[in-house]
Amino acid sequence: MLDFVPLKWALFMSIIIFSSVRADPLVLGFTKSMPPPNQVANFLSNRASGLARQERFLAEKLGLSDKNNSDDDIDDNEARTGKDNGDNASSATTVSSENNIYGVRNYLWSYLITVGVGHPKQEFKLILDTGSSVLWVPSSKCSNTTCPGSSSVSLFDTSASTSYQVEEGNIFNLSYGSGGCSGESGQDSIFIGDTEIKHQKFGVADKVSEDLLTDGVNGILGFGPGITDQKFNSKAEKWSTPMQHLLDNGNIKSNMFSIYFDNVDTKDELETANGRLVLGGLPPHEYYTGEIQWANLFSEGKYKYYWAIKSQGIKVNNKRISGNLRGIVDTGTTMTILAPEYGKRVISALKIVKYDEKNSLYYVDCKKINSLPTLTFLLDGNIELSLTPEQYTAPSWQTSFWLVKDNQCPLYLSTDIVTEFDFILGQKFLEYHVAAHDIDNKRIGLAPRIHDKNPE
Repeated sequence: MLDFVPLKWALFMSIIIFSSVRADPLVLGFTKSMPPPNQVANFLSNRASGLARQERFLAEKLGLSDKNNSDDDIDDNEARTGKDNGDNASSATTVSSENNIYGVRNYLWSYLITVGVGHPKQEFKLILDTGSSVLWVPSSKCSNTTCPGSSSVSLFDTSASTSYQVEEGNIFNLSYGSGGCSGESGQDSIFIGDTEIKHQKFGVADKVSEDLLTDGVNGILGFGPGITDQKFNSKAEKWSTPMQHLLDNGNIKSNMFSIYFDNVDTKDELETANGRLVLGGLPPHEYYTGEIQWANLFSEGKYKYYWAIKSQGIKVNNKRISGNLRGIVDTGTTMTILAPEYGKRVISALKIVKYDEKNSLYYVDCKKINSLPTLTFLLDGNIELSLTPEQYTAPSWQTSFWLVKDNQCPLYLSTDIVTEFDFILGQKFLEYHVAAHDIDNKRIGLAPRIHDKNPE
C-alpha cells in the first residue's frame, strides 16, 4: 500500500464513461443521444450520494455509456484487449516529434493520453497524472467481479505481447483516494506517440476497486517527481519512471516535462479541445504570456512524492487572505481544493456564493458570475497567478450535468474534501496556466496560458 495516498478520483476522476473505441486516440467520438427519462430516473434513484449522482448522470446525459452508438465497427474482443492494428496502432498523436510534443485530450473533468503497450501494441487511454509516479493497466485476467467495469475497457493481454516479461513473485498494490488496485508486476515496451520506451516496469492489475475503471479510462500514467521508493510492490523495488528511461536513452536532453490544456467552452469542444504534453523541455512560448515563474518544490515528509509547493494565501480582488499553506499541483484532481478551515474564509469573501448541501458544492446565480471577484494565488517565489470568475465557475451550459437548477452555476472550488494538503491546484487551474515540471532542479514553473484553439 502507498504510505501517502495520491488524490485520484477525489472529484469526478472515475466518472466519464466513453462509449466509442476508435483507432485515432485523439478523435474519440462522444455520442450525444439521451437515454429515456425513465432510465434517468431509475439511474438517479439508485445513487446514494450527490456526487455519485452527478458523476453518473453526466455520462448518461451525454449518452456516453450507450455502446450501440460507437462510431467505429471494431471487434468486441479487439476493443476489450486493447488490440488494434498491431505495431501500426497509433498511440498519443505526435504533434512534433522533433520537440517531443504529444496530444492530450480534455474530457471536461479528466485528461487522457493514449499509450501503446507491448509488441504488437495494445492501446490504453490513461489518466495523465502528476500526483503519482506509477503506470498501471488492467489485466485480461480481470472479471467484472474482481475488476468492476472491466467488461467495457481495454485489458492488457500479457500473452499477446512478445516483449512482456513478468516479475515473478512481485505483487504491486496501489491505494488511491477512493479505492485501489493490485496485481503482478512486469516490464515491456510502452509507446508515447512515436517514441518507444523499452523495459518499462508497470503494474498489470487483476483486482481493481469499483469506479477506478470506466468505459475508455484504462488506468493511470504517473508523472510524479520520479520518486517511487514507496512500498507499493512486494519486493520494495524502485521503478524508473518513463521520464528517466527517456533521459537515459537519449530521447530527451532535459529531465523536464510540460503540460498545458485547453478549456472546454462549449459542448462541441468536448470532441475537439486538446492539451499538450512536452517531454524534455518547456512549452512553446506561443502557448503562454510573460515568463515562466519558478517555485521550488517543498519536499519534507510525504510531500516529496508530489509536485508540492508553498503558498502565502489568496487575494480576493485586492483583499489578501493570508495563510501559511502547503499543497500540490496535480493534473489528476479536477477541482481547486482548499482545506476546510482556510477555504471557508475564501468562500466567505466571495459573498454572493451559496452552498448546496445536497450536492456538496458551491454555486452562484449564473447571471451574477461577473460580479464575483478575481482570485489571485500567492505562490512561493513571489508568484501571483489569477483566475477570473469565468475561469473558476462552471458555465451555464454545464448546469444540467451537475443536477442543479438552470440558474445555478457551480464553482470549481471545493472545501468539503478532507485531504492531506492545504490546497490542490487541479485541472481547472491548469487549464489557464502552463506548467513546467523540472525534476532535476526540483521546481515547477507556471505562467498564464494563451488560449488558441488552433495554434499549429
